[in-house]
Amino acid sequence: MKVLIVSPRPLLREEFVQGLPLGWGLDAVPSAEEALKSLNDSRPDLVVTDLVLPGMSGISLLQQISRVLDPPPGTVLVTPSVVDA
Repeated sequence: MKVLIVSPRPLLREEFVQGLPLGWGLDAVPSAEEALKSLNDSRPDLVVTDLVLPGMSGISLLQQISRVLDPPPGTVLVTPSVVDA
């Protein structure tokens, strides 16, 4: 399985990388633009993306990916959480 992780948050990308099973292909990028560029090199089976990204929303990214890849990959949309102090 190939997984593409898209998040501007380095800690979130690292946590996903550490949590994936051994042997899975992985590409972790900080922006939607880099995610779209990476599609030329690999075809992910799953895209995990933040809802809020610099320059383009996670939803817009997923729409563009679905236009490029047929069938589109599975998706997980991550939303930022806010903890009250």
